[in-house]
Amino acid sequence: MFRFRHQFNFLRSILKADLLLYTMGKTGSNSLSYSLEEEGLTVASKHYFGGDQQHFFNNEKKGRGGKINKFIIRTLLNTTNQRVKVITLVRDPVARNLSMTFFALDKVIYKTLQRIPNGQRDGEILSLDEIITEGFMNTINQEGPLNWFEKEFDYVLKVDALQHPFDKEKGYTIIQKENLDLLILKLEKLSDLEEVIKSFLNLRSFKLLTANSGSKYWYSDLYKDFKNHFKPSEDYLDKMYTSKFATHFYSATELENFQSRWRKNN
Repeated sequence: MFRFRHQFNFLRSILKADLLLYTMGKTGSNSLSYSLEEEGLTVASKHYFGGDQQHFFNNEKKGRGGKINKFIIRTLLNTTNQRVKVITLVRDPVARNLSMTFFALDKVIYKTLQRIPNGQRDGEILSLDEIITEGFMNTINQEGPLNWFEKEFDYVLKVDALQHPFDKEKGYTIIQKENLDLLILKLEKLSDLEEVIKSFLNLRSFKLLTANSGSKYWYSDLYKDFKNHFKPSEDYLDKMYTSKFATHFYSATELENFQSRWRKNN
């Protein structure tokens, strides 16, 4: 009963809000939410309704609660008579996973050192870069951005987003169904989409502001340096950039540019 009441109360907050910002973490949602609130809008924000993807790390137990939560909110959201506007964002999956890694860096390092006694391999003490790389590759759930739509968005909203055309050049698409208006935005194009957002939400004006710049965090210098030295394998790049998620939202040129960014470190 408590779980139903919690989800029902969140649904009420969605219906009272001007929109639902429903997107995976580290895709620019804080900046977008801040910008919209500065325009006087009420924003209900959610990354995960369920447990399938809420666990950021590999090999963590997932209870039944997440599936029940998703079923409750799916039923309630799709049976309301009120029209709901939803915005979600997508991002280069490798860059997104790196951003998530540093956002949870203390836990990443802790979990990595639990698996590597004394931080040593073959008698050699690992450098901090090596520990972070190890954590990124083997501790983080790398498939989080690749299947977020399938396990979260599509199920909750009853929309198969990857079956709808996406304008890779313009960087957005609008999907309308029953009582839902859905706007999917590409983070890399977000600064060019102010007019799209303004029109979608029927605003008189809209200006994109910055809220969570990585340069403001305690790890900003380390993050910047790591990105300049990070050397992912070709197998890893191929897995991420040939995925259904990546090829649906990004053009061949964009994907090649993403890969070139990481290859230059090799």
